[in-house]
Amino acid sequence: AGGVAIKDASGNVVDSVGWGDATNAFVEGTAAAAPTIAPAPGKSDARHPNGQDTNVNAADFTIGDPTPGVSN
Repeated sequence: AGGVAIKDASGNVVDSVGWGDATNAFVEGTAAAAPTIAPAPGKSDARHPNGQDTNVNAADFTIGDPTPGVSN
């Protein structure tokens, strides 16, 4: 379990994600599934579809194709 947040220059949380059985302040709605220990080659745990933000981590974060350089 864990969580991470993106903060602005003033320290305000802009977005966050919690996963596994996390109960921290970074969980939005329901925590996302914990990433697998050995994900398939070429896959990433991220927002899929790209840019989706429903404020429910379980709905927004899944394992899929990485999208480097794209607003995620």
